Amino acid sequence: MPRLLVALSLVLAMVGSVAAETAEEVEAWYKGYAKLWSVADVNLDTVEPYYAIPLYYALPNGLAVTATKEAWRSGNADYIATRKKQGITRAELQKVNVTVLNPAAAIIEAEWADYGSDGSRIGDCTSWTYLAAKTTEGWKHLSLIPGACKSARKP
Repeated sequence: MPRLLVALSLVLAMVGSVAAETAEEVEAWYKGYAKLWSVADVNLDTVEPYYAIPLYYALPNGLAVTATKEAWRSGNADYIATRKKQGITRAELQKVNVTVLNPAAAIIEAEWADYGSDGSRIGDCTSWTYLAAKTTEGWKHLSLIPGACKSARKP
């Protein structure tokens, strides 16, 4: 019995170590992605490799699927244009939390702050939750879930 407990302890320690290494890898990958989204003029060519197609969005009004790269590009171009119209000139990653589901899957929870050209913060926060998977091309977002935010600007 003591041998079984020692063996089980070693296995659990190894699994914990692999999960910690995977979490660090995913966090570094996400922070690289976050740098690309920190500017108003996001280069879609540089962020596209971070996404799997099809890509699933769990939106407040229901599920949406981006089935092609063309649809992904169009939707993100619209998203970037909307952010510019709102006066957002930069975004800053505030915090990120990675939960490893297995060595090839993780949930990423991230909080962002948006800023205008005068340096003032726009909105309280932007939160996103992602399901990411390790593919032969590296980590990719499989699903995105936007969080609710409140405007910090007065009408």
